[in-house]
Amino acid sequence: MCKVTIVFDNYSTSPGLGASWGYAAIIEFKNRKFLFDTGGEAEILQKNLKALGESLKDVEAIILSHNHWDHTGGLSWVVSQLKNPVVYAGESYVNELKKDFHEIRPHPVGKQPVKILDGLYLTEEMEGPVKEVSLFLESQKGIVIITGCAHPGAVNIVKRVKELTGEAPFLLLGGIHLYRASKHEIKRVDEELKALGVKYLGVSHCTGEEAISYFESSWGERFLKVGVGSVINIKEGVI
Repeated sequence: MCKVTIVFDNYSTSPGLGASWGYAAIIEFKNRKFLFDTGGEAEILQKNLKALGESLKDVEAIILSHNHWDHTGGLSWVVSQLKNPVVYAGESYVNELKKDFHEIRPHPVGKQPVKILDGLYLTEEMEGPVKEVSLFLESQKGIVIITGCAHPGAVNIVKRVKELTGEAPFLLLGGIHLYRASKHEIKRVDEELKALGVKYLGVSHCTGEEAISYFESSWGERFLKVGVGSVINIKEGVI
């Protein structure tokens, strides 16, 4: 089983869900549940989870892509809902987390990829304008990559995952930080992601309206217009 439910995003797929700057997704993999990032505001995250019928009680670990407020804003509330939660975070700020949250069990992600369980992995903390960790997993249809903002560059992240797995990714989800990019840069990223063999694209959050519009036109049916409430169920082919 591989299911991703977006629970915090700038965009919403339903008028009953709150949209705000940030990103968070619940990942269900092999009957185990993980939370990737915590969005920008605890109150909105809490309301979205309730509206979607999602609970944190079975969350096995929190994965933080990077140390920006729009990905960690809901962390205090999330930690308060879990007992001694495991938190995977880049080594560049894991000490800060330990200082602020004594109850967590930190797993620093350094210069090597991390295996969470068979088929579910994190990249190393990749260099960029902001250091960042991305998640990738082995679904029945191929490799799925989930990014927070892709500060190290979406193309660089896809290249790294392809290098680690030997496969072209089936799906790239998350934010890829093109909201201030030029048309030339958007076109370059578009072409390079296709050249790397990415089959489907479901980018949102900090990707930007112009880039999302460009990708939607360029990728056609292979572009997923996603937001809060989107459920990507790889096993059932809902994509």
